Amino acid sequence: MFEMDKRPELMTKSSFRKFWNSIKRVLHLELPVGETLELTTRVFRYNYATMPYYAGVDLKEAQRLLGHSKITITLEIYTALNTKQSNSAERLEEYLAKVYNLYQKEEQQKQLIF
Repeated sequence: MFEMDKRPELMTKSSFRKFWNSIKRVLHLELPVGETLELTTRVFRYNYATMPYYAGVDLKEAQRLLGHSKITITLEIYTALNTKQSNSAERLEEYLAKVYNLYQKEEQQKQLIF
């Protein structure tokens, strides 16, 4: 199906361009009429790099899977994802709400005892 199946060497630039354009054509068929999508190989790479984070994969294992030579590269991705997922103020608010709820429950239990 792909040129890589026929011979196990790197594709030429023109072969890769043809291969990539064929993928983009197929994916664009799935879009609603009038919508466009800027699709690059970077989109796929970033998507793949985020999967270990959301799956809870160990940082060193993620580094190996992604082929990063330095752990700092993987940390940069994970830190960015962590910031997007929830900022510090939201986390602090959630924590304080839990503490407050625990306090309320303890107070209610004290009232039941007396």
